[in-house]
Amino acid sequence: MDDTRDLIERARRVGEEARRAEARSQQLVRTSREIQNWTARVQGRLAGEAGSQFSFHHQSNRLLSLLPSAEFERLLPSFQGVTFTPKEVLHRSNAPIDYIYFPISGLLSAAITMDNGSTIEVAPIGSEGASAALTAVGPYISPYDVVVQISGHGLRIGVHAFQEELRRGGLLQHVMAGYQTACISLSSTQIACNGLHSASKRCCRRLLGTQDRIASDELPLTHELLAHTLGVRRVTVTEELGGLQKRGIIGIRPGRIKILDRPRLESLACECYRADNAVLARLFLTNRYDGARPPLTA
Repeated sequence: MDDTRDLIERARRVGEEARRAEARSQQLVRTSREIQNWTARVQGRLAGEAGSQFSFHHQSNRLLSLLPSAEFERLLPSFQGVTFTPKEVLHRSNAPIDYIYFPISGLLSAAITMDNGSTIEVAPIGSEGASAALTAVGPYISPYDVVVQISGHGLRIGVHAFQEELRRGGLLQHVMAGYQTACISLSSTQIACNGLHSASKRCCRRLLGTQDRIASDELPLTHELLAHTLGVRRVTVTEELGGLQKRGIIGIRPGRIKILDRPRLESLACECYRADNAVLARLFLTNRYDGARPPLTA
C-alpha cells in the first residue's frame, strides 16, 4: 500500500513538473514572438524613414537599451531613422540644436574649432551615447561642432519632443541625467589628457576608442582626420602611425588603419583609456532598469 501511494505521489509530481515545463515553454515562445514582432515594427518604421535598410534592435544604442522595450516603443513615434555621411555637420558651435542624435553605427565627433581653423576633439560619440548631451536639459545652443567621422546610421528626435519627454520625469530623464554626469567626467579626462599626455599615447587611446565604438579591427580613419581629432599636425600623426606600423601593431593603407596587436596598443595608450572605460561601465551598470525602480544616475 505504501509503495502504491509513493508511486501515485511520484506520478503526480512528474505530471505537475511536466505541466510547468510546458507553461514555461509556451511563455518562451510568446516572448520570442513578441520580441520578433517588436523588432520588425521598429526596423520597418525606422529603416523606411531613413530611406535605406539598416539593422536595428533594442540594444543597438546602449543609452536607449537602458529603457524597457515597452517604454522605448512608446517613444518610437518621436524618432526618425537617419543615415550619417562622413563630414556631415549635425550641430554647429553656437547655433541652435534641432535634433538629438543616437548613433547605432558609425562615429560622431564633438569638436572645438578655433578662429584659425584648427580643431581638437571634445568627445567621440558612438552607439554608447547621444549628441548634445551637455545641452539636452538646458539651452538649445550647441557649445561645439558635432561632425560625422565614420558613416553609419542612427536615430534622431526633435529637441522640443525630447525636452517634453524629459519634463515628464520618466525613465528617459534618469538615463540622460546619468549620461550627462558621465559626459562631464569624460570631458574632464579629455582636458587633462590633452594637456598632460604625449601625442603618441593619445593617438593609441583614440585608435582603441574608435575600435570599441565601431566593433571592427579596420578603422576608416585618415591621417588628416586623426590630426584634427588630436589637435596636432598631420606630420605628427604620420610619424606616430609609422612607428606603430614598424612595430607590427597596426597596418596602414590609404584611408584605413588596421589594428593587428591590440594588447600592445593598449599597453602604449595613456591611462585615460582605462578611465574612460570605467566611467562608461559605471554608467551602464548603475542605470540598468530592473523593472522595480527608476535607474540611478552615474
